[in-house]
Amino acid sequence: MKKESKQYLEITLKNMKKCQWEAGKEFTDFNYDGKCLIIKKDDRLVGLYPVDALMSVVFFD
Repeated sequence: MKKESKQYLEITLKNMKKCQWEAGKEFTDFNYDGKCLIIKKDDRLVGLYPVDALMSVVFFD
């Protein structure tokens, strides 16, 4: 039996806090505009992280 894996985005901030966003449920798209990481759900803004506050961004597929 194959375990179902979920797609998610994990963001680590410079203050060592981690945020996880589950694809489909919490966001449908994300992009980087050079200054901020922008997270959207159905073309609506749901998260905004300034690049100066980020340590790492990883998308798990």
